[in-house]
Amino acid sequence: MSASLDHARAMRAALLVDGAPDLAGLRIAGAPARAARRFEVYRENVRRNLVGALALSFPAVGRLVGADFFDAAATVFLRASPPDDPDLYRFGVGFAAFLEGFPPAASLPWLGDVARVEWAVGASLRARRAPALTARGLAALAAAADARLVVHPSLGLVRLAHDAHRVWSATMIVDEETRAAALAALSPRAGRFRLAVARADDGVAIIELDGAEDAFLAALVAGADFETALERAPGLDATAAIARFLDEALFAEPSEGNRT
Repeated sequence: MSASLDHARAMRAALLVDGAPDLAGLRIAGAPARAARRFEVYRENVRRNLVGALALSFPAVGRLVGADFFDAAATVFLRASPPDDPDLYRFGVGFAAFLEGFPPAASLPWLGDVARVEWAVGASLRARRAPALTARGLAALAAAADARLVVHPSLGLVRLAHDAHRVWSATMIVDEETRAAALAALSPRAGRFRLAVARADDGVAIIELDGAEDAFLAALVAGADFETALERAPGLDATAAIARFLDEALFAEPSEGNRT
């Protein structure tokens, strides 16, 4: 292992883990007291930037718990799960699971599911653009022996233990008075909820699925062909499901990448 890599890893640990770092080992110039003050300013800036990145990914969670609570939770999260990817869009992939086990959030058992919905929404909005499959395109696809049905790049499947997607939708209402009234009228339910999240003309669409629809789409997401996907979704009304998914733009138009 190179000395520069060792140094980079030591710097990363010093920035993200509480405790006084070994400034001599990090080769930070200056008198020890001054160097320590400079380093603390830098460390706080790094923390703020990472907490800010999480806040951008989880605005509904932030609105629900308030800025101070979110800041504290995000700080604990980043110290337990510091980013290991230079793409900050990926930072936060485990935030939903973290919130489910975060003791101060125990009174909001559905909060992790709200974060799960938000993560899927963000991923959908960042997905590459591709034309949605039309009914005419489906007919052409069916006639081509070497083509296969594929889901749209913006499609994400989410499984929840609460109907937190309703909480997320209410929380994203812009007008504060309307938002407060919508949230007050909600009583999040525990259960088994399956969602498809996909980009729409006005943002994202969140579609509730039954078990068979979820199993069918999950198989396609995993790369299964149409027949295999049907086998994994017993009880699916394929004609109705395909028509619904076409209306919701959950499939992509054929391309060279869609061919076997």
